[in-house]
Formats: sequence, structure tokens, C-alpha cells
Amino acid sequence: MYFCTRRCFAIFFRRPAEPLLQTRPNSGAVRRTYVACCCRRSKDDRIQSSITAHSFAKRRYHRQLLQHLNNSKDEEAVLHYLKKNIVYQQDGIVAINKPPGLGVSGKVNEDDESSPLTLSSMMSQVADFTDCPSAEIAQGLEKEASGLLLLAENRMAAKKLQSKIKEARNRRQFIKTYRSIVCGIPETKIGVSKMYLGSDVIGGINMTVGRHNPSGRQIRDGDVWSAETKYRVISENKELGCAFIELQPLRVKRHQLQVQMVNDLCPILGDHTYSHQVQTILGKPILMDPHQALGVHNIQVLSPGIRKALAMTRPQVSLLPLFLHLHHVVLPEWAGHQDVTITAPLPSHFTRALKELGLRSSEDVKQLAGSAS
Repeated sequence: MYFCTRRCFAIFFRRPAEPLLQTRPNSGAVRRTYVACCCRRSKDDRIQSSITAHSFAKRRYHRQLLQHLNNSKDEEAVLHYLKKNIVYQQDGIVAINKPPGLGVSGKVNEDDESSPLTLSSMMSQVADFTDCPSAEIAQGLEKEASGLLLLAENRMAAKKLQSKIKEARNRRQFIKTYRSIVCGIPETKIGVSKMYLGSDVIGGINMTVGRHNPSGRQIRDGDVWSAETKYRVISENKELGCAFIELQPLRVKRHQLQVQMVNDLCPILGDHTYSHQVQTILGKPILMDPHQALGVHNIQVLSPGIRKALAMTRPQVSLLPLFLHLHHVVLPEWAGHQDVTITAPLPSHFTRALKELGLRSSEDVKQLAGSAS
């Protein structure tokens, strides 16, 4: 009976059975064999369950990105998202945590179903759920980026806020702070990126490009402007070659941060417009001329390590939104002549990418520093 039981255990757990003994083993040996087999089986089950759950989570992440793309064209879904993500509403200001992919200005072509939605086209509905019938956009945000979008209760409040922000900029006060995931690691942990930028039409597309040694006339006419951005590396993954960084621009213009990070050979994750200007030759990144690099790739080319961490194939990379988030804004001398800081939490797809890439958020870094002290 004991021999039969032991062989059944071996067959059931698919482990090679030992030769039958000529002597009867004691019952304790059989029990130990049974427990050992069960423990090994249980461990295998746990590993397999973990792999299955991890794969399911990856698929759920991909579905989340697809749902985000589909919802960005659904007016009802967008309005529900905006209403749910009001992070500040007082002192005549309404701050909304905008999703990536939602444009701020522009009108929707009603005859074209594929025409993207914009906040301007939905201002009447936004005014309803914010209880601000005369709401105006005070500080916009690029379509590709996520984060804080500021509305004022009326046009007078909007002009007042814009004037305060302009005065703060003249005092060289950095009032906007972004969070971003970049493909590459900056050479220094803390630094300042300075360059001149301008607009150029390349391949029929209006793009922002770097300008070297511009003339004084170009600067005075506004054809070229100075871009200055402070940056700080919050965390990095040297094995994958990516980093989670903080960006503080003195002023922000169209695609400025994307171009500055490309110029530093650290394109932003999800940048399908400018990242192709950084090419890898003999294992080292180099910066290509925008005119020559245009059309090399329609989507961002990620390293095999980053794609594996995100469990994405090359075509699936096109699902990635731009990982650039306006995290907090300081309203200078606003409420009672005091600075007011408004913060927008990172969206779920952003925090998930941080986890998959082995990057720590600023909150995690603070907790580790506190526990170490």
C-alpha cells in the first residue's frame, strides 16, 4: 500500500519515482515525501500564477492605452474624465488634470467623424459642471501632454492670472514643473538646458527646431526664442537606459521640452515626432539633422530592453502617449497675495510605466530618504 501510494504521488506530480524498496518504508518517510512533493508543486503553481497574473496585467495595460485612445474621441467619455479630475476649484480658478491627446484650442469639424475633440469645442459643457458660466481658458497645455489645465471663472480673472504669470517669468521665477520618462540618462543629475529654438516646415509639417547663433533681428522679431529649462533626475535604470526626470522651463512654447530632451540625446518616451532625430551608431546615440531624420520612422524606436519591460511589440509602441506631465503649477501672488501651488497626480498609465521600467517616483525617493535618516 505504501509503495503504491508513493508511486502515485510521483506520477501525479510528474516527478521520477525512486525504485521500489524491498523493505517497507516507515509511514513518516511517506508523509515527508508527500509534504515535499506538495511544497514543490505549490511553489511551481505560485510561480505559474505569478507569470499568468503578470501577463494579464500587461494585456490590461495595453487595453488601457487602447481605451485611452478611443475615449479621446468620445465627447461623453472626455467630459466624464474632466469632471472627475478637477483637482482645484477656488479663488476664481479651476484646475483640471487633463489627459494626453486632448487638444485645448481649435474647432471640431462636425462633418468629419474622425475630427479630434478639443476643450474649446466643449467649453459650454465644461462651464456647466464647473458652475462657471463665463469660464475662460487661462493657461493651456499641449495636446500631447497631460497634467494641469487652468481655467478662470471669467475673462477678467484669466487676464489677471496671465499678467501675474508674465510678471513671475520676468522675475525668473520657474512656476511650472513637469514630470517625464526619457529614453536615455542625462549626463548630470541636476542641470540647465539652454538653446535657441525656431519654427521650420519640414516635409510639409510645422516643426520646432534648434537654431544656432541666431541674429539679434531674428530674436527681436520673435522668429527665434530662447529656451531655458532646469532638470533633475529623480531616478534612473542604468540597465534599461531610461530615467524619470523633473523639468522646470522658464517659459514653454510648442514642443519645446521634446526638442530640448532630444538635443540632450534623451528623447521623451512616447515622442513619435522628434525622437527619430536621435539615432544609435556603434552603440552610441548621435543627433541627426531634422531635415535628414524626417521620415526615418513613423513611431518611436525603443531599445529591446524597454520594449521587453513594457511587453510591447514594435507596432504596439505606437499606442504609447507622450510621457510628459505638468505635475504642479505655482500661482504667483494669487490668494491673499500669497503663492498658491496646485498639484496634479500622475495618470495611471504613467505610474504603471514607472513600475514596469523599475523607476521610482519622487514620493518613493522621499520615503526612502526618510527611512534612511
